Amino acid sequence: MSTRCQILHVDFEEAGKPQSMFDGAVYRHGDGYPDGELGVLADLLPLLQRFFKNRGFDPSYCLAHVTAHFIDVLNESRKRHLTNGEDLDRYGFTGHGIEGFKGQLHSDLAYVYIIHPDHVEVRQTGNGQSRKSFWDEPTLKNTTLVKRVKFNGAQYRRQREPKTLAA
Repeated sequence: MSTRCQILHVDFEEAGKPQSMFDGAVYRHGDGYPDGELGVLADLLPLLQRFFKNRGFDPSYCLAHVTAHFIDVLNESRKRHLTNGEDLDRYGFTGHGIEGFKGQLHSDLAYVYIIHPDHVEVRQTGNGQSRKSFWDEPTLKNTTLVKRVKFNGAQYRRQREPKTLAA
């Protein structure tokens, strides 16, 4: 079974707190877990370091580059696993997409990632009680903060704060 996720981007932050979310999102159909060799953070953090250093805070371009990078990484992996005669095009147009985001997420996600100017917030669906609450209302308020990771890969120390983010 695939581990689905969406990657969102803060559109505007004030005093380190998101004031609004960009209205686009990257959808990743598989390998949505945060950690490990195939995890989202292994692919995402090095790209964000380079992007923010060279382009700065630009949500639309950032999400476009994240999508292109994820597709490249997946297609390279697929090429290594194709058997004789298989065509990459058969599989090469699946796995990632760009979607509008108006506060509602896919109801079958496992993780949500939020890109901030200096870190990525990792959130798990369900609010600690059950995933049913997320299925019924797939919004950010029904996700639980797992961790925050700076672009250099260092994990933020947990701070005392609410575990949910308003939609």
